[in-house]
Amino acid sequence: MGLFHLFGGSSGNDTCPMPSTFKIDAPEPFVSNLSFHRFNMIFSGACTALACLIIFMVQVTHASHYSNPNQQRKIMRISLLIPIYSIVSFLSICFPNAYVYIFAWTDFAQSITLGTFFLLLTEYLSVVVERQDNASKPLQPFQYNEDEDERLDELQWHKKRSVLVFQYPIVSLLLGAVTDITQAAKVYCLESNKTHFAHLWLSIIDYVSLGVAVMAVFRYYAANKSELRQYRVMLKLAAFKLIVILTFVEKIIFQILRSTNVMTPTSKLTYSDVIIGIPMLVICLQMVPLSCLFAYAYRASPYKIRQSDYMPTDSGSQNSAILPPRYYGSVFSPKVWLMMLSPKDVLRAIRYSFSSS
Repeated sequence: MGLFHLFGGSSGNDTCPMPSTFKIDAPEPFVSNLSFHRFNMIFSGACTALACLIIFMVQVTHASHYSNPNQQRKIMRISLLIPIYSIVSFLSICFPNAYVYIFAWTDFAQSITLGTFFLLLTEYLSVVVERQDNASKPLQPFQYNEDEDERLDELQWHKKRSVLVFQYPIVSLLLGAVTDITQAAKVYCLESNKTHFAHLWLSIIDYVSLGVAVMAVFRYYAANKSELRQYRVMLKLAAFKLIVILTFVEKIIFQILRSTNVMTPTSKLTYSDVIIGIPMLVICLQMVPLSCLFAYAYRASPYKIRQSDYMPTDSGSQNSAILPPRYYGSVFSPKVWLMMLSPKDVLRAIRYSFSSS
């Protein structure tokens, strides 16, 4: 990994302040006869279990009322971000020496979630367009110019937004692999922002890629705000972005606290407790209220079909305009869960975004 040594100029003798392996338990107990590490595992594990249970109930409710597969499989996939963050944070507490290797992949999970959210917006918009077309009312989903070639401009504008969004999964996948490689080569160094180490450069690339993708989603929503308002998109986006914003802000806060010696190892806290344990504890804890917000923002009630809506009318005929959509399974159907996990729509979106046509 001489590339990062080269960036550091003459600082080739710099060493990472982090130990190569962490001491797990502190000399003195934190609570009763439990070390902080053991206490953290119990408390964070309980928070992780609760957050995962809440999201699982959201998944089950959608699977039980699977009336719109195109939208609901995306919603179910988006809500997976909570369990992923919770479980990875919990595993980082249990195995602090593996933290860098596993937590780097939360960015990739986040990128897939953001891409899926973008696809959900396009799905919502397509429904609105279809309704407007059926009502013979022209709809202009991208109102940014009035040229004669507006339709072509709209498609080009959409594709540009798609490129900006789906570059993030590609970048985060590469960053995850490079992070693991540089960590194994001992040139990553989580606790150093020196140019000698890979951490600084990979963080910059990650933040830029994430910022570009998020701004593209915001612009897409802003251009179609009136059409998407009925789906409460801002609430859904807020529930998703709060995870990213909170973890980013907390990372900065913890770095400041450590740099000012407010958080330092003690007889009850090891280095790994301070660097990894406490930040991961905060993430596990905050996932509980965030899972509740997710459960509200992505609830299945709009997809529940009431039997009375499809009963014959007084004249004896059934309103064909409101016939129930086809059900694609139930909570016990493997197809429902496989559709949620299938990456086909994301892969198609990436191929479309970067195709020459």
